Amino acid sequence: YAAFASAEGWRTWAVPFAEITPGFGVGAVLETSYDPAARIADATNIKNKVLAYIPDRMFAFQALQAPTGFRHADLLPHLFTVAEFEPAGPDATRVRLSMLGYGQGAAFDELYAFFAKGNAWTMGKLAERFEHGPIDWAKIKPAAKN
Repeated sequence: YAAFASAEGWRTWAVPFAEITPGFGVGAVLETSYDPAARIADATNIKNKVLAYIPDRMFAFQALQAPTGFRHADLLPHLFTVAEFEPAGPDATRVRLSMLGYGQGAAFDELYAFFAKGNAWTMGKLAERFEHGPIDWAKIKPAAKN
């Protein structure tokens, strides 16, 4: 749960830059970037608003901002994500990630395909974090800029 509900947690597995402002709670904004040199309010950052949470059980959020150039960013206000956590044995947690709010049409179909692939990758990174420990971002070569 803490891997989702804290900036520190996100930095252990998902992104090298993560901040929650003004502080964790409903309405707070989780701002992240794959760029370790990112700063708050960069146009390439991803911003997610905390919608709801139940400690150790559920964390719901909605994308407010996608990186510049993200296809169909105008449709993001329709979508939100719910992460559910349940015990699955000693030192194990089952994580269920659901993304809801998709509508009809080609644009929503493209977003669905994008997030189906991206969320599968994300969940794989989360599993790696708990199998092998936190990511050392200093050892990760940054992706080339297009």
